[in-house]
Amino acid sequence: MQMKLTPKYTVGLGVSALIAAFCLGAGAANTWKLTINGHSVSTGARQIGGQTFVPIGDVARALNMKATVKGTNIVLSPAGGAQQAGKLAGNTGEDLTSGLYGFKVVSTTRAVKYDLKYPSAYQRADTLEAPEGQEFVIVNCRLKNTTPTKQEFAFSTGDWACNTALTDLDEQTYQPMKFDVLADESAPLGRYVLPGASLNFAIVFAVPKDTRLKDVVFSVLRYGDRLEKKSTDFRVSVKGN
Repeated sequence: MQMKLTPKYTVGLGVSALIAAFCLGAGAANTWKLTINGHSVSTGARQIGGQTFVPIGDVARALNMKATVKGTNIVLSPAGGAQQAGKLAGNTGEDLTSGLYGFKVVSTTRAVKYDLKYPSAYQRADTLEAPEGQEFVIVNCRLKNTTPTKQEFAFSTGDWACNTALTDLDEQTYQPMKFDVLADESAPLGRYVLPGASLNFAIVFAVPKDTRLKDVVFSVLRYGDRLEKKSTDFRVSVKGN
């Protein structure tokens, strides 16, 4: 059941112990402010016996999560799953968010050759050459982990690409040919991202020359969710590139 915000379900904590990004400061008498990841929420926090107590529901909401009670356990989980309220579609250079993840297309370029920028033990440095009559569309992206825990993301051009694709104004769709990402996992490529941290990577598509681009769709897929293909999809306009 959904946990009610009552003193029964408050959690005692040292002010610096619960979350690194989390500050408690006294204002007026008996008034406290909780700040997590730069967002402030009013709470019923109070001091009892030298310890600071904060309603767990306030912490959950600030982290865009929900608190539920299962027996004697209090469980924090994503509020509404991966597809949460937010802005999932926009333009190049715009910061988008699902509530759990942030995404931005930084730039889009075209070339007949591409030097991989993020070689690792799982992907060697290489120069890609476009097939005859085609060119590469390189979509430079930034993915941000806005959850409170470390996450591993999958980058696949095969079964786990989900809905990642490039579309054009002639209603054609192109699948990703290559992900250029500093990987720490293979088959598919994967990368851990700490809470609040971002990851730069590129998606390489091969298209006929003079293709009129429309949108790029990127499916954010947690490594552990790849078999179920539970992704969060962002769509960004790349017209004019």
